[in-house]
Amino acid sequence: METSTKQKIPVFQVNFEGFIHLIATILLLIGIYASLRTMINMKFFDKYPTAGVLTLSFVYPPYYPKEEDCFYSQPYFDEKGKIRKATIEELSSEKIAQQRCVNDVKNTRENTKMNDINMSTFFLFLGAGILITKKFFFK
Repeated sequence: METSTKQKIPVFQVNFEGFIHLIATILLLIGIYASLRTMINMKFFDKYPTAGVLTLSFVYPPYYPKEEDCFYSQPYFDEKGKIRKATIEELSSEKIAQQRCVNDVKNTRENTKMNDINMSTFFLFLGAGILITKKFFFK
């Protein structure tokens, strides 16, 4: 005679309403965090940082451009490989390149600022919208 034992299989119940509430709350908290950091960056920094408020980098710290990076002294060499003074054309070209670099950094700052404002608003709107509309779907 063979006896069989019945094993109880665990049943996981998913509370869909609770899951939606959790996701909406997380999105809303991300929006609040991003909004606060954006406001702090706008209020307390003379120049808006080039790093966004919602950047994720776990491997190594990323490089963000700064105006100081544009002003490096470039050596010029003669035919014998010795350092020489720059010509007027070379100095003019270097000044144009420096000004272009500074303008690029300014554009990066403005783009980062607009992106931070947009992302903050998006997460606030998404989180609040889900929390508000959830009431209509789960009565």
